[in-house]
Amino acid sequence: MSMKSTLGYTWAVMGIPIMLVLIMGMDFWMNIFFIDSGVKYSERITGGEVKTVRDYGDYSAQIHEPVFEGLFKDTKSGFVQLDWISEKALPGRITEEVDYDGDGSVDFKLELNTAENTAQLFPYNSEVKALSGEKVMVLENQRTVRVNLEKEDT
Repeated sequence: MSMKSTLGYTWAVMGIPIMLVLIMGMDFWMNIFFIDSGVKYSERITGGEVKTVRDYGDYSAQIHEPVFEGLFKDTKSGFVQLDWISEKALPGRITEEVDYDGDGSVDFKLELNTAENTAQLFPYNSEVKALSGEKVMVLENQRTVRVNLEKEDT
């Protein structure tokens, strides 16, 4: 056998135990490289921090902070996420009025039909554009909607 083949087979055989140790210690390595280093999920994935929770008894509504996060700086377009969560089934129709920017006036109204998983948006502010492409995201006893926003030039 040639020297290259011997080195190649030796490396392959040594690689198996190394991979097993890495896989078995995945929690340890994840803590070191990600959790302890401060790496976190993008707000574009999580929907942003929860700003307001409204409790309606049978269900609650969570309104998130607006997200305009870009790779290096904020972008002109973003969204605000709304979640409706219940221990049991959600009501058939839900109407929510939202002041996403905290200026004291309602920016949009959203009517959610949980039976058909459809939503209708009524914007009262020119920065509110439309429902996001996903429309209504459905989990067992939860519905999530993202409303697209666009910052106006100031």
